[in-house]
Amino acid sequence: MEYVTSMSNGAVDIFRGLAGLETGEEVKTDFEIHEPGALGLSLNGAGRVTVVDAGSPAEAHGIKLGDLVAALNDEEVLPGEAEAAVAGRTERPLKISVSRREGRDYDDPGLGVVKFRLDEECVKAERILEAALNSPASGPPPGVLRGAHGVAFVRCFETAIGTTSSRFGTGCVLARLPDGGWSAPSAIGVLGFGFGWQLGAQVMDFLIILNRPSAVLAFTAGVGVTLGASLGVSAGPYGAGSESRLELGAEGVAPAWTYACTKGIYAGVSLEGASLNERSAVNERHYMRPASCKDLLSGKIPPTPAAAKLHGLLKELDDKPAPAHWRVGAWHAEAPKDAPPDEAPAAPEETPARDPEVAAA
Repeated sequence: MEYVTSMSNGAVDIFRGLAGLETGEEVKTDFEIHEPGALGLSLNGAGRVTVVDAGSPAEAHGIKLGDLVAALNDEEVLPGEAEAAVAGRTERPLKISVSRREGRDYDDPGLGVVKFRLDEECVKAERILEAALNSPASGPPPGVLRGAHGVAFVRCFETAIGTTSSRFGTGCVLARLPDGGWSAPSAIGVLGFGFGWQLGAQVMDFLIILNRPSAVLAFTAGVGVTLGASLGVSAGPYGAGSESRLELGAEGVAPAWTYACTKGIYAGVSLEGASLNERSAVNERHYMRPASCKDLLSGKIPPTPAAAKLHGLLKELDDKPAPAHWRVGAWHAEAPKDAPPDEAPAAPEETPARDPEVAAA
């Protein structure tokens, strides 16, 4: 029975998401406010909370962005009248009844591959990153992640019948900011096709390391990013010992590296040919304002609490000691085979600098 309910919830989320409606589990909550004065919140014409002032009674009581005001002091409020009704109620205590949708349990089997909530995408990204960090033999070297200008997390469903294969899924992308921190996540979708005799289906998690500022900028252009065409990509090095063997060729490292994880095992796998696209509707529902990938990755829009754990995992990785020939946001030459462990090799004449357009975008 639980499995049937789970699959039903997943189907409802897909239908709601395709219709442009908010997905997730519906929760109804009451807040009783006693503090005099302004509540510290703003609503749109549909009765949804669009602004919660810092330090306000609304924030203190747990009212969130996106909450739908349904009643005041147990009197039903129509969506089109909620904004004026809240502004005109000065009596205290004031009971505010709201309806909100929250992300479902990550391990719910009915969630499927495609998600329509950025908070659920953040949880998925956390799991993908944790799996990478817990795979010292087959996962990406820590230095690879510390040296990234950006990182994307995607879950894909891959199916192949006869001579045609397809791949689709959803995820999120983040960029490193000029201060070394990480941007707010932006929702992305992936779609790809292939040819060649194949048969089977599987779900795979992908970790995409963006090695250059140009790779990050590709996501902010407002058009789809085709891996291998508009953005060079290759399978990344794996294993903790491989970071000391990385070499810079004439073109430097690949703009992006991909890692695939299936059944908890990481390996270097190319995602070449797949198209990654911005999901502006998902961003807008999460941030309760127009939120382009460009504005999110440049740091113009701050992250929400939903990204706190993911940011914490990335910071924890950044804080770990790196080999002498690595530094955050740039690549150095291969360490000499006979160099002492604590001796840094000479850096190449030019190391990729951060593109100022990322910060100024």
